[in-house]
Amino acid sequence: MDRTRRAVLGGGAALALAGCAPRVSAPVRLGFVVKMPQEQWFQDEWRFARAAARDLGFSLIEIGAEDGDRVLSALWTLYARRAAGFVICTPDPRLGPAIAGFAARTGMKALSVDDRLIGPDGRPLTAVPHVGISATAIGTMAGEAAAAEAKRRGWAPADRKSTRLNS
Repeated sequence: MDRTRRAVLGGGAALALAGCAPRVSAPVRLGFVVKMPQEQWFQDEWRFARAAARDLGFSLIEIGAEDGDRVLSALWTLYARRAAGFVICTPDPRLGPAIAGFAARTGMKALSVDDRLIGPDGRPLTAVPHVGISATAIGTMAGEAAAAEAKRRGWAPADRKSTRLNS
């Protein structure tokens, strides 16, 4: 009985010490979901994200998602792989409420890039931070620069042509 008692107490102490020992935590996992993984732009984004992962010590999970179903599948994959959050360039900005809701329900952090997520009212979602360029601002700036150059060169407005594209 003394031997059994020592084994139980020793085992209990070992378990208690194991619980008190410093834990080695796994690196943070972050997902990066892009809408067109075959395109060079997104290949470059992933390449820079891999460099950041290497330099900052986190694990990167790259997923291509060309449509809404694949976006939702990608988010569930990231959740199953215990990602702390994700960066996403969605194929359809109108998926914004679903993406923001998924992040809120799962506690994952979300960041949109390139294409701003929009809500059901057509306005940008503020619940998900966004990093990207403004195509409208770039187009306005380019148009203003072209108009200023035409004026500087003395070109008459009747001699200039322009095209307006609407989506």
